[in-house]
Amino acid sequence: MRIALVIAGLFAIAAVHNLIVAGGLSMNAAADAAASFACLQLPQNIVRLSKSAADEARRVIAAGGFSPETAVRLVVLEPTVGDYAIEYDLPVNDARDWQIKSEGLTVLVEKSALEKWELSEIVVDFKDGQFTFDRSWV
Repeated sequence: MRIALVIAGLFAIAAVHNLIVAGGLSMNAAADAAASFACLQLPQNIVRLSKSAADEARRVIAAGGFSPETAVRLVVLEPTVGDYAIEYDLPVNDARDWQIKSEGLTVLVEKSALEKWELSEIVVDFKDGQFTFDRSWV
């Protein structure tokens, strides 16, 4: 995965360079493009779904008639006390969310929440009819 991101980053940098050389982008736009790419390189272990959580999310997505591309969104309410919620959303590449694959599903977390709370790994499970959240305090 990291190799793919590095390769994609190199192509993005080359494309930005070509546009600058051709006069298509200002230096500020180039810096913004580079900053956007840098935001994608977050740790891959922030959120992990257990098999039972993924199965429940798939059940809800199917029962609700949601699009197959529907993602699981981890909403950070108050992480200091382990208060999170699960929502369902379509992933959009607008740089507001961090996206990861877990158990074959896309998981979304707002980048601003990651920056504010400096989250470590959160394991989402489904037990006794509800989602649970176990945060590693590393």
